[in-house]
Amino acid sequence: MGKKLDKVVEGYKPIPMKRMFYPRKFNLSEDFVNAFHREFDRLVGEGQNPKSLVQRFGKALSFHQNESRRYHKLDEESANKRAAEEKAAAKKRDHKKTRRDSKSQTEEELRAEVQSGGKPDPHEGDRGEAKRGERY
Repeated sequence: MGKKLDKVVEGYKPIPMKRMFYPRKFNLSEDFVNAFHREFDRLVGEGQNPKSLVQRFGKALSFHQNESRRYHKLDEESANKRAAEEKAAAKKRDHKKTRRDSKSQTEEELRAEVQSGGKPDPHEGDRGEAKRGERY
């Protein structure tokens, strides 16, 4: 009877689990963790078993470990893109500064002309409104 009871109890015994801790001095980047979560959710959504998925990730990553690194090229491309954007922004700032300087220069010239006694054209910049107003 003892063997029969042991067999029945063995089926209902809780499985002992080993307590796990996060590895010491091992910090994953936030980008990697977010990418992992995104990929995990995508695969579970496609019907993969979430319980065995972590082990399968580890196996797949061990294959990718020996591949040639592409992030050097990606970093270089993004640096070139960033440099081009900075160059365009600097050019735009210079253009705005040049326009602002020329605008202030013309205002100064008009003030100097008025102060010196020169009369500016009365119809300058009015697009013809004053001339049309005289006729009607």
